[in-house]
Amino acid sequence: MKYRLPLFLLGLLTVNALAFDSAAFAAVEYVESKYFPKKGQYLDWIEANKMSNKGVRLARSGQYKQAIPLFQQAIQRYGHDYTYYENLGAAQHKSGNLERAESTTEIAARMAPRRWGPWFNLGLILTKQHEYKRALAALKKAKALKAPPAKMAGINRLITALELKLAGNSPEETEIASPDDQSKNSAATSAENTPPETPAPIAPDSTVAPLSPPSTSEKGN
Repeated sequence: MKYRLPLFLLGLLTVNALAFDSAAFAAVEYVESKYFPKKGQYLDWIEANKMSNKGVRLARSGQYKQAIPLFQQAIQRYGHDYTYYENLGAAQHKSGNLERAESTTEIAARMAPRRWGPWFNLGLILTKQHEYKRALAALKKAKALKAPPAKMAGINRLITALELKLAGNSPEETEIASPDDQSKNSAATSAENTPPETPAPIAPDSTVAPLSPPSTSEKGN
């Protein structure tokens, strides 16, 4: 048996779905940069990598605030590797500084506009900030850039939830399963709603022109 609820009521449920998906994707796998972007000086990149790799080890152990200055130092030494910005944004995200995480991840997305990862991460951050329109646009970019199949189910689920949230004043009605139906299909529902693994920063896009490191005001924790 199924009940029909007005979409504005379903929107209340959608808020919880957004929070669930955003939290589920929030864990970040930090990856050491291994590919020289072919911009600037190679020796500067080597030295910056040493700093960034220390930050990666700290972030992997949950020491996000301690990792942040190391990622910032790496960016100051060599500002052409967008994975430094990606990792910095992830650490800021995990430390609870969503505004800094947003601006840093936007830089990574501009440096590598053809990579799905930064747009995906930006969509998650904006969802947490209740910037639903911008989050939806970022996630659609990630989808258009052919995110891996393992991530696509989660992206589609969050896109659908955002679209429902933004259409909250629509007179249309949406069917949802009754508690009895949900109980009968609990195994299938559980498998269907299992969040995908979180994305990791990917190899730098050497074809994109470098950006200057963020200003001092942007680099704070």
